[in-house]
Amino acid sequence: MSVSKLLFTYSLRLITRQWRRFVLPLLSLTITALVLLVVLMLTSASSLLLSEQARELQGGDVVLESNYPVATEEFWAGLALAPTQSSEQLKFSGTLESDSATAPVSIRVVDKNFPLYGEMVLQTGAYRGVADDEILLDAAGAEKLAVVPGAVVRFGGKQFTVAGIIQSEPTSLFGGFRFLPSGIMSQSGFTASGVDLALLRAEYIYAYSFAVLTAAQKTSIRDYGETFDRALHVDIAGEDSRGLQFGLQTVADFLIVAVLITAVLAAVNVYASTVYLITVERKSLAILLALGLPKRSLTLILGLSLGYTVIAAGVVGSLLGGMFFTELSLYIARAYFITLPTPSYLLNAGISVLLIGAIALAAFLPAVKRSLALNPRQILSGGEGEGITQVSVRSFARSVLAAFLPLTILAAFLLMSVWQGVLVMSAIALVYILIAGLFAILLGCIYQKRQYFGFFIRSLISQKKADGLFGIISFTSLFVALGALGTLVLLHSSIQNFLVDDLARTIPSTYVLDVQPSQSNQVVAAFPELELFSNVGARIVAIDGLRIQDELAKADSTVDRELGREFNLTARAELLVSEKIVAGTWSGGRPGEISVDEEFAEQANIELGSTIEFLIQGFPVVGTVTSLRSTDSRSGLPFFYFVMSPEDVGQFPAASFGYAYYGDEKQAELGRFLAHEMPNVSMIETQDIGPLLETLIGTLMLMIAVVTLPPLLIATLLIATLIVSSYAARRREGARLRALGASRNRLFWYYVLETLAVTVAASTLALLSSVAITYGVGVYYLGLDSTVWFALELVFGFGLIIVMVGGLAWYLFKTDTLPLRELLSYETST
Repeated sequence: MSVSKLLFTYSLRLITRQWRRFVLPLLSLTITALVLLVVLMLTSASSLLLSEQARELQGGDVVLESNYPVATEEFWAGLALAPTQSSEQLKFSGTLESDSATAPVSIRVVDKNFPLYGEMVLQTGAYRGVADDEILLDAAGAEKLAVVPGAVVRFGGKQFTVAGIIQSEPTSLFGGFRFLPSGIMSQSGFTASGVDLALLRAEYIYAYSFAVLTAAQKTSIRDYGETFDRALHVDIAGEDSRGLQFGLQTVADFLIVAVLITAVLAAVNVYASTVYLITVERKSLAILLALGLPKRSLTLILGLSLGYTVIAAGVVGSLLGGMFFTELSLYIARAYFITLPTPSYLLNAGISVLLIGAIALAAFLPAVKRSLALNPRQILSGGEGEGITQVSVRSFARSVLAAFLPLTILAAFLLMSVWQGVLVMSAIALVYILIAGLFAILLGCIYQKRQYFGFFIRSLISQKKADGLFGIISFTSLFVALGALGTLVLLHSSIQNFLVDDLARTIPSTYVLDVQPSQSNQVVAAFPELELFSNVGARIVAIDGLRIQDELAKADSTVDRELGREFNLTARAELLVSEKIVAGTWSGGRPGEISVDEEFAEQANIELGSTIEFLIQGFPVVGTVTSLRSTDSRSGLPFFYFVMSPEDVGQFPAASFGYAYYGDEKQAELGRFLAHEMPNVSMIETQDIGPLLETLIGTLMLMIAVVTLPPLLIATLLIATLIVSSYAARRREGARLRALGASRNRLFWYYVLETLAVTVAASTLALLSSVAITYGVGVYYLGLDSTVWFALELVFGFGLIIVMVGGLAWYLFKTDTLPLRELLSYETST
């Protein structure tokens, strides 16, 4: 028989005879291939979506945004560029009134060219623009106002007919999560309403389309915008990494980390299965070595057997992953009206198969090297000792680190950064090695003291010690998966309790926004319970000379992206009751001095003595930080990051916002007052915010929980494989105990408890760790007053895993009908 035929024949025979030993690698690699392909397809689809529909999502090839009107003709004349088409829009919030209700609505005033790109989709009928006496509302606005198409709503001094319900807008990828309903009216319709534009805190949006824009022209547009007006924000389609692209990239990075954790588990499982396969087949393999087969050829036999498994896992995982992505795309299209582009399936499937092959190979080689270290005589004479059957902490470290290089390459490829790939993989490997090491050390210490326990506990400890590598990996994998899931569930419950219970004790029932200086006295006279606070919008230009907006424009900026948004400044000479100076001296309203919230100061690298430059309505304002304050930002009461002198910001028109504690009747009265007298002012009822926040948080937590399921599934499969693989040894030990007088019923409970030991230990310790992590994150990071220590769904999930493992043990024991005599003489053929 030729060598190649021998390799092929024996590898097929090995996989058919010992197929149980390949179940765990097959399932682990299949799950990894499935998850990896789905993530690759999703990230590719999102990239294609942003590149193919960048103009639709942006609103134009170039979009200019400002808080006041801009001389756009002068802007383009200075660049010697001529847009092919333009659309001017005005965006603000105001109060609409129907026959039965009032509601705050984010209103967009558009022209006939809106939208430049994409399609406005209505629930019924096609979008053909907005007539002077018409308004479009989204579903939330229609529900809040209790209106349907054809109904009448009022804004200012004009009545508008609801012409349709907005289903999706081209500039809104996920429009379901809005704090205010949305409405669209025409420019002439807004003019006819009689609302004074000077009373609105409006955003002016100018969208433009171009036939072609070169890279040099894009650069010149962005640079010229800085010199033309520093308050002007220039967004170019496909180049804005601070908004939607940044958000999608963050989600993609999280999914990639989940894939890497799954891949690490799969690699460790391949290593463990290979070691176990060689251990149980050691005598057959030793005979081949004794007959003169080189170890290299024997390695090829084992490698071919694993190769069949990798190919099968890659094919099945790719097929299932493709089907899952298709169903997910259909769901996104139905739920969010977004048609995801379809990236190359064959390319991503090929990458997925190659990557799981690299994972399997990296785990296989060190396992074979270690297991075939002994010579045939040692193996056949039973001298393999503990070198194969027992495992130290170093063995587990090698099993994790064996897959470090290919997984690091995988991480760098997915995250598009070698440094991030090394950092993420180092963190994952450190966690697994640390937990495994602590478990192995603890188990070793208990094993050395086993004589102090009774016979049953002593036997249980010995069995767990005998599990070796499988036992260590089983505990570590299950602990990490359950710990992550438990932490997510408890954090979710803690945040929900905070929103429903803790925050409800302090949050006002009613907020009013955008009260202009000329309206403040009238509002307070009519509703004296309202507490008003002046505020003026500003953007941070520089902190200690560091140009914030320039830094944020860089792709690899280290500046916190929150600094790019607009902040509300207030001017007063007194501290609020909820505030306290923690560093420096309170300015008392002195000009040129700024008081900063202490938490925000740490986030933005602001210190006492720092110089901050703001841009307020196109004018620079500079001040020095003289104090840091503690604020209660999570009470729902107004707070400000920056408090300045009335002399510094009093020259700018400052809108006010306020709050009150009103019942439903008083809220309705305030809403009608604002709709009739001050339609530019918005009223937000906090009872509407709670369900929206819970829905948003619930959706995010659901996504996080879903991506933790693959590692949890692999960990549970590992436990099940350990039970099945070790049952042959357990049944002979049970037979010996029966021969010494133990009853079959007693042996049944002994076997079930011994089987459940690792699962129960991992679940218990994971639950305790989840509580500790939740407490630390909730109290010290999120600032929650209290955290949830118990969640019924979590206990149910953990209990389901325990029941599944116990059920498997029950099935194996109850279906074993061999007589005692045969059990005592039983010699495993594996």
